[in-house]
Parts: sequence; structure tokens; C-alpha cells
Amino acid sequence: MKTRIFDNSHFTHEATHEYVSIIALEIDKEIDESYNGKPIFWLHQRINIEKAMFEYYGCPGGHIEEKDKKIREPTIEAAQREFSEETGEYIPKDKFQSEFCKEYVQQLDDHEKGVRHCYIFSTKGKFIMDNIEPKNHSEWKLYTFQEVLSMKCIDDFEEYIRKTIQRLVQHKNFWIKEGAIAQGKSFLQKYFPKEWKEIPEVTVSKTFVNKEGESELTKFYEYLKEEKRYLNKEISEEEFQRIVVEKRLNSNIVFQEKIEKEYFKVLCDQVLFDEKKEETYVWDRSQQSTTIFARFNGMKEKEIQKLKSHEFYFDEIIKRSVVIYIYTSVRQTIQNEQKRKRLEEKDLDIKYLRELKERYYSLMIEAYGNKPLKIRSFENFNISETNIFKKLWRNIDPKKEQRLQKKLNDVLENNV
Repeated sequence: MKTRIFDNSHFTHEATHEYVSIIALEIDKEIDESYNGKPIFWLHQRINIEKAMFEYYGCPGGHIEEKDKKIREPTIEAAQREFSEETGEYIPKDKFQSEFCKEYVQQLDDHEKGVRHCYIFSTKGKFIMDNIEPKNHSEWKLYTFQEVLSMKCIDDFEEYIRKTIQRLVQHKNFWIKEGAIAQGKSFLQKYFPKEWKEIPEVTVSKTFVNKEGESELTKFYEYLKEEKRYLNKEISEEEFQRIVVEKRLNSNIVFQEKIEKEYFKVLCDQVLFDEKKEETYVWDRSQQSTTIFARFNGMKEKEIQKLKSHEFYFDEIIKRSVVIYIYTSVRQTIQNEQKRKRLEEKDLDIKYLRELKERYYSLMIEAYGNKPLKIRSFENFNISETNIFKKLWRNIDPKKEQRLQKKLNDVLENNV
């Protein structure tokens, strides 16, 4: 490629800097639905506190050099040079595959203003990445797709992951059942087509346990119980902290961080890499539940912002979803909770359930924000495992059954 005069007239402003990034992959094909969860991304952490984006994880890359104000280094040669400078390997230019080009018009903590050119390069079977700049970077290490979703990475790499998720879900459809505790979300599932894939709530004790086999949710509710005793001055702060440590209880932020990561695990295992290009999924709540419950349980907004620093990945699901909001009366809520008798919820009191029910809708709208979605409310629908509707199935009342079925069908048919 010959050196040329750089023309940036197609961008919104005259960029002051240009950069290249090279996504180094330990596979020789595009990431698709058959990805097996093995480590594939070569990343290192930026450890020089004097350098930009300290502590961020990144791939090879850097500035495109300029000889003067009009003539600059060809992009592909810049990619070749930066890769060699950071790994010690000289790679022929034709081995780099152009992925995307993006302009950043604002200077932020995780990126500098300018134009970014991103390339892909397969390292499979070729070499192990050497750490040429130990003062600036940690050792190169391979990471899985799921791991990077929770890591603090440079902007170009995050954009690549986001675009990969977009591609993997472009032919998939999503429904999200939303509502407070004991509103009848689980019971609603029987009305969806059987071939639609159900994704259970990740906090259910059978699917969300720690290394000792204990329910993470139970540990969180026990924390709320002990915290209430502390706030009511029934126990001292020292005793409260001792109980938390001895019982290994989950505080609000600890529990929500675990839930956040668990949703990414479910996203990878059950949606992105389930070997299906087309499918319809029904979620029992979504990753936005961490925001809802974090605010309800009093977490500070600064902590919530840190907790949700990677939510833009899951947003690719939210933007393609129809949300069904389900609620019933306070009396029915209490009856539902007493009926299902989940062990991990034994410490929940009526006041907690009532307050959550009263605030849930506004918290839900706030959590989903301006993300494109549709919400359908089943007012007085009374879908639960304990109310008259269950008895209806036993007594076989065809007319009422048909009316209720039609009510749901109308929602299903008007989801777009």
C-alpha cells in the first residue's frame, strides 16, 4: 500500500489523531454460535500509571504516525508496526483483516478523541505472544468470551465484542417477563409456545449456588435480615460485621455483582453460543434486575454505575426484547409467596414484599431507561400458582380459558 494524503472529509470533524487496534484471536475463523467457551482473546493489562487507560485490558495497537501534516503512515502498515512493537512478531500485511473504523468525537477516560481502525489477526498455531514492554503491560494472556464481558477493556475491543453480539443475535427474538417477587411470572410460561426457549431466573437457589453448594440468594436475604437488626440497634456494628464474615453473607453490592456476572454466563451458555442461528427466548427478568434491586435495597448511585459499567453488552438483548410486566394484588402476592415456600426467601417479611411491589414498576422503567422496548401489563390477570386460575384448569371452564388465552395471544401477535 502506497503512502497517501489522508482525507477525513467523510467524518463529522477534522480528527486530530488516528489509531489502530489489532484483535488477536487464538482461532482461525469468525466467532459463531458453535464457539466452545475456550480462551481465545490475547489481552494484557496496562500497568503504567503514567500512561493513558491505566489498568484497562487491551490488545496490540497505537497511534498512526504522521510524517507531516498531510502525509501519514498507511493504516495497514501502522497495524503491522504496532503488532511487532508489542509482541516481537513481524506479520505480513495480508494477514490482517479489516474489521471496522469508528470515530470518537469526545475525549473520555476510556478513549481518546479521534479515528480508530480495528483489524483482526489469527494467532492460532503460530506463536505465543511475548511481552516486549513489561514496564507498560502485564504478560499477554488468553481470555474467554464470557470473561471479557466483565473486564475493563479499551474502547476498540469493547466495540468489537458489542458488534459480535449484535451479529450473533440478529436473527433471534427475546421476551422478558418482569415483575416483583411472587407475581406469577413462572406460571405465565405455560402460555408461550413450547418450542420457545425458557431462561429461568438466575437467582433461583437450584441454579445459583456458591462453591459450598449454598444458595447465593439465601446468603443475600440473611444479610438483609441481619442488616435490619443492626439498623434497629438490636446488634452492634461489630457484631453485625462479625456475623457477615462468619456466615459469608452477601452484601447488596457483592450479591448484585455476582448476579451481573451470572447473567453474562447465561447469555453465553444459553443464547449466544447455543449452536442456533434463529431462536426465540423467554427470560425470567433480565440483567436490569440488578439495577432494580440495587436501588430498592439502597445501594448508592456511584456503586450502581460501577456495577453496570458493562451493561451495554446486555443492552443488545434488551433492545430486541418485548417486556411483559406482570403484577397482582398485595393479598395475592402474600398468598403466592406463602404457597411456593422457597427456602431462600424464608427471611422475607410482608413489609418487604409490599414495598417492593409498590415501587417495582417505577424502578423497572428507570432501570430500562430509554432502551427501545415494549411493556405489556396484565392488570388483574391473576396468573399465579395459588389463585382461581389454577383451579380453572382443574375444573375445565372452556369459555374462560379461551378468553384468557386470547388475551395473551393478542399480546404475542402485536409484539412488533
